[in-house]
Amino acid sequence: MSAEPSKARIVVTPLDLPVGDAAHSIEDRLFREIVALRERGVGAALATVIAVRGSAPAREPMKILVRADGSTLGSVGGGCLEEEVKRQAQRVIEEERPCRVAMALNAEDSVDGALICGGEVEVYLEPITAPPLVLFGGGHVGRAVATLAARVGFRLLVTDDRPEYASCERFPMAAETRVDYRVDLPSLMTSLITGRAGAAPAPAPTRPTTAATAATPATPATAPAAPTEPPGGEHA
Repeated sequence: MSAEPSKARIVVTPLDLPVGDAAHSIEDRLFREIVALRERGVGAALATVIAVRGSAPAREPMKILVRADGSTLGSVGGGCLEEEVKRQAQRVIEEERPCRVAMALNAEDSVDGALICGGEVEVYLEPITAPPLVLFGGGHVGRAVATLAARVGFRLLVTDDRPEYASCERFPMAAETRVDYRVDLPSLMTSLITGRAGAAPAPAPTRPTTAATAATPATPATAPAAPTEPPGGEHA
């Protein structure tokens, strides 16, 4: 019978764990990469160790950035803990919702008996993809909205039926501009989220974080209409 793990707070630091200037250098790389991913509209999730109890190969606030293609930057201690974090990160990217992962590093919860340290680690995961915003109308109102939206982190697509009002010169902050209203919102969203111009319509519904505004002389009949009732069927 194995003895119960000590309740004392013990943090085991791996030999290859960066400290001092090296740790700051890795965090620097992480946040630079986050900025680059948001600018390109690439999906990713950031995982941060927020609590460590007992013996564990992690410490606060270790971080790992998980991209949508599965590649990573940083670490939260390796082993089965990191594999579970990477798996949950893909769900966070897909659903665009944060979550917490708590794992006990014992024989019961560890896969194949790996990382039996006796401690517990809690990790917070958050999506870092810029939320998409479609602006129907590139007039003075649309440009003012675009300027503000870009400052607070939205990824923009601007569409107008007038070429001079839907140009890169007029909207340098936009990820894409289109001279046409006769397109469907899923197609626009797919293009905006994936960064591929002219992408095919998305097979899945528009994401919860998708936003759209219409500021045009006359809202075209082909523009997508706003829902008449909120999710769940309850009238506002």
